[in-house]
Amino acid sequence: MKTCIFVLGMHRSGTSALTRTLNLLGAELGPELKQADAIDNPTGYWEAERVVELNDQLFAHFDSHYMEYLPLPGDFQDQRPVQLMAEQALKYLVNTFSGASLPALKDPRLSRTFPVWRHAAERLGWRAVAALSVRDPRQVADSLMRRDRSYAVEDALLLWLAYMLDAERYSRGLPRATISYDDLLADPAAVVSTLATTWDLGFPQSWADVEADVRGFLQLELRRSQPVDTGADPLSIAALADETAAALVRRPLPDAAIFDALYTRFRMLTDATEAVRRRDRQANLRLKADNVELAAISEKRRHEQQEITRIADERLNQVRALGIGIEEREQRIGELGRTIRYLETLVGS
Repeated sequence: MKTCIFVLGMHRSGTSALTRTLNLLGAELGPELKQADAIDNPTGYWEAERVVELNDQLFAHFDSHYMEYLPLPGDFQDQRPVQLMAEQALKYLVNTFSGASLPALKDPRLSRTFPVWRHAAERLGWRAVAALSVRDPRQVADSLMRRDRSYAVEDALLLWLAYMLDAERYSRGLPRATISYDDLLADPAAVVSTLATTWDLGFPQSWADVEADVRGFLQLELRRSQPVDTGADPLSIAALADETAAALVRRPLPDAAIFDALYTRFRMLTDATEAVRRRDRQANLRLKADNVELAAISEKRRHEQQEITRIADERLNQVRALGIGIEEREQRIGELGRTIRYLETLVGS
């Protein structure tokens, strides 16, 4: 039975480093990989553009986005448009990996869309296995905020929770390992051993053959982020993220009930956060409506002032015209008077 590796985890959490390590061990990633980014990911993303494209289509169907933390509908994989996308996912697996001995897929979005891809692999009779890459959520938040300074720390932590809790829920029942990003950088040999044991898998390339390349690649990994200061944390978002991270790296992994309880708390937080933001949006809409009304009043007054000015100018012109008319009549009367006096003189003589 063919084994298909799925690398799950939040953005900026070491999924690229883990996937490249698997690739050096012989896992095949497919063609048309996303190009490295000199700023965000100089050592490469190691993810297929087609996988990213299909995942983005799924988010778009629900008017969502991969950087939004609100959950997808609970039955999203059963909806007809998603099922059509699932056929595209299955076709991609067949066309890309039919001849591969050990296919591997990585895209952080898989953490949220994994039911679609897992089902596609299982329909092909492949054995799906998963690796969940875990990084300190405060460091992830710092990394996201460095990339986008408009991003709030609360949003970054909620997004981390959405990705990691979905990855845990959707990978249940599979051979899976949670891998600390710090552990991967500090002791990649131990991580590789853990993966091989957990997945009951022999990699095409031995560790001895690729160790130098793996360590050389991991040396290039940039860890510029530091745990972000979460401030007062009135909603305990950071506390929940810390608790979730600790549970994910615990050995053995805690029971599903522990993660279900964490997910319930996460949903309560997202509901509370969205309620506050709805109130803010309503207040902003009212403020915008007030501003529109004030602008309309101001515009009306401007038009009234213009009309008053126009009428005043018109009346002034009329007065001036009237003054000119009176002066002309007085001159005419004077001329007539002189003419009469002249005629009277002639008659008298």
